[in-house]
Amino acid sequence: MYLLSIVIMRLSSPLRGEGRIKNYRDVSSKLIFYDLVQDGEKMQVVVNCARVGGEKEEFRRISMLTRIGDVVS
Repeated sequence: MYLLSIVIMRLSSPLRGEGRIKNYRDVSSKLIFYDLVQDGEKMQVVVNCARVGGEKEEFRRISMLTRIGDVVS
């Protein structure tokens, strides 16, 4: 599942992030913001359907599997 393996793109260099989902916001059917917390540090992750690939329906179905409190890496 591509949402549970989060890769953050920064200046075309992939960075890995891990933590517990503290909050998430569905901005649209193709864009989700996650707030991850690990060891007292917070990171905001943007998940965009166009960047992860696949169909919009599959993106929404898989995004519904993540919940607040889930640990992702």
